[in-house]
Amino acid sequence: FVQNGIFGGIRLSTRPDAIDEEILSILKAHGVTAIELGAQSMSDAVLTANHRGHTAEDVRQASRLIKSYGFSLGLQMMTGLYQSSDTIDRQTA
Repeated sequence: FVQNGIFGGIRLSTRPDAIDEEILSILKAHGVTAIELGAQSMSDAVLTANHRGHTAEDVRQASRLIKSYGFSLGLQMMTGLYQSSDTIDRQTA
């Protein structure tokens, strides 16, 4: 559908710790244009308390790598997570 011009590109969502150069090369070759990362929070304490399996640094590294491959990038954030606060949520947003 992308090659035929029916769709302008493919958008997908994934975990920050699932991103590497090999994956990005494959996605690029198959018409993916935008990637959303399920960051949830940029607080390591909140991420750990909620067993997210990644760190804020994983989000930063994956974001840089995604942008370096020319993809559009979106971050999915969640407010009100366990061990978070209004202040942490505002800093994360």
